[in-house]
Amino acid sequence: PTFEDHPVWCERHHNKRLYARMARTKQSSRKRPKSKERSVLLQLMGFHKQGDQAVDAATVQPDWPAVVERLESHPEEAAIQTEILDTVATKYSCHGVAYPLIFALLNESKPLTLDALRVFIQAYPGVVTMPRSQVVSVALENPALCKNADVVSTLLRANPTYLSGVERTRTFQLMGFPLNRKEEGQHVFRDYPIDWEALEDHLRKNPEEAQVLCPVFGELLFPLEAILQVQYSPAPLSVVQLLLRLCPEAVTMPNSSAL
Repeated sequence: PTFEDHPVWCERHHNKRLYARMARTKQSSRKRPKSKERSVLLQLMGFHKQGDQAVDAATVQPDWPAVVERLESHPEEAAIQTEILDTVATKYSCHGVAYPLIFALLNESKPLTLDALRVFIQAYPGVVTMPRSQVVSVALENPALCKNADVVSTLLRANPTYLSGVERTRTFQLMGFPLNRKEEGQHVFRDYPIDWEALEDHLRKNPEEAQVLCPVFGELLFPLEAILQVQYSPAPLSVVQLLLRLCPEAVTMPNSSAL
């Protein structure tokens, strides 16, 4: 089955994602400057100066020691979102607009070093700690970067609350999603028999899982956001209230899919 097999949910989900992306773009443009000419930081990471020149972020050749020096002297550049025409970015769901750290994590030919990562986080912690941050998800999809256990563990320690790991949590598995985060499980919102009682019992014993983001059809969602997408078998009020108490961010954060 595909999304097209579920036209009602598909249309609702598509419109919600479209409006969310529009709002997210509008909001982020107010908060942080966007630049067509790439910063010195990005140039040191191997990107062309002009933003209209396509670049493969997986194969550029950065000068990581120079990047560290630049971040130490100009930390504000770590907070500048930049459009980069990059087909590899689509593979990692970055949509071509991201912070410098995201593009650093995309590099497969010359992976991000631990020293550079630490300075990136120090310069702009928000890129790692913000809800629905992409850094962990992107890093775990880069096979070259995953070989560096120190880099991965540093990312996980910097963003423990909103961690999205290689495998989905048991909470999402009880909702019908596969263990492997790369498998979608398209049948979930159509006819998967969710045992709400078992799910509620598991959450009471493992409350931390209510705050763990997992991929759902290309988006990172909290469990509360995901269960509210189920139309054929709505979640009981007790489960909704429990998740709301355990993870209020799922509703209060900007562009929540729970609303």
